[in-house]
Amino acid sequence: MRGGGRGARRLARRRRAAPGDRRRLGLGRPAPADEDAHAGGDREGTRLRARRAGGAPFPGGRGAPARRARRHPGQPGLAPARRTRGAPGALRARDGALPAGRHAAAHARARQEARPGGDPRGGRHRGARQRRLPDERGDRRVLIVAAALAAVAVALVLRLGRTRRTVAALEERLAAAARSLESLQQAFARFAPAEVVEDIIAQGVSTRSEKKEVTVLFADLKGFTTLAEHLDPDVLVRILNGYFERMSRTITDHRGHVAKFIGDGILALFGALEANPWQTNDAAHAALAMRAALADYDAALAADGLPALAMGVGIHRGTVVAGVIGSAELIEYGVIGSAVNLAARVQELTRAHAVDVLVTAAVRDALDPRFTLHAMPPLEVKGLPDPVATFAVDRFDAGTRPQAPATP
Repeated sequence: MRGGGRGARRLARRRRAAPGDRRRLGLGRPAPADEDAHAGGDREGTRLRARRAGGAPFPGGRGAPARRARRHPGQPGLAPARRTRGAPGALRARDGALPAGRHAAAHARARQEARPGGDPRGGRHRGARQRRLPDERGDRRVLIVAAALAAVAVALVLRLGRTRRTVAALEERLAAAARSLESLQQAFARFAPAEVVEDIIAQGVSTRSEKKEVTVLFADLKGFTTLAEHLDPDVLVRILNGYFERMSRTITDHRGHVAKFIGDGILALFGALEANPWQTNDAAHAALAMRAALADYDAALAADGLPALAMGVGIHRGTVVAGVIGSAELIEYGVIGSAVNLAARVQELTRAHAVDVLVTAAVRDALDPRFTLHAMPPLEVKGLPDPVATFAVDRFDAGTRPQAPATP
């Protein structure tokens, strides 16, 4: 035991010796801090216990070849100097140098430093990356802004949908109003010229009137009163409507305007709605076209077993007062003046002269000379002091001489 105590004290002194002394004593350089603290102490203690027990070497120890050498009789009981070992390897968890769960950061740093080509500053870089983690408050701000933008977008979409529905409803109402106005305009056009209807729609009903130089055409059926007494009402109305339809179309085709229907009579105006220097020629052409249209209609009536119609037309040119006439309940566009009355009286003279188209001297003076006329004897008419000279219109001869406009 005394020999063993002295060996332990020598060993402790050798461990505290300087590196140069340790090499002379054969102890080699000290182990790294972790290995010396955990592994070196265990190995030295094991060797010490083994020597006390009888000098048996530690199995697998790095100094086994040196410990197997014979001790000299005078040499103290210490192991011979070991060979200088290489650089210590990295301390691993399986070596059991540190208890489990302790010094995890030290193990991680040791592994990082022992890795070939490892950056000893890697730990600091990882710490820097950890310190640069996104701020939770910044994330919340982003989420709040995104939610606000989404709410605004939803509100705009809903607003746009309501606006589109409102616009569609307004467009539908506007289209319905336009259809209603067009229907009203078409219905009103039957009682007044289209230009007058447009003025009334734009400006309202106006009592403003004006004097115009117009050509008045008055047409009437001969003997229709007697004919009406022998026909059924339905047949009578059908015949009369067919007559009005054909005559009105003919007048319109020659730039005339049908002012009104008076019983079985027709009052038409030429040059009343717009300036027309050929208004008298248009009226005479319309009268000849009405003659031809009535002949065709009579042929259709005869095919149905119905009686034929006979017509008289009187034309006069003069000054009238034109405007919208009537009351709030019933208004119409019409003309007032002696020219209208004289045209009606001339139409009555067609029975006395047994012709279908008569014109006054004022019309003859304004007509194109290519119209063939023959004079009728002057006759007295109701409401006029002097007899009225009239001229029957036979036909229109198309010549080479151009048509000259009538002088007012």
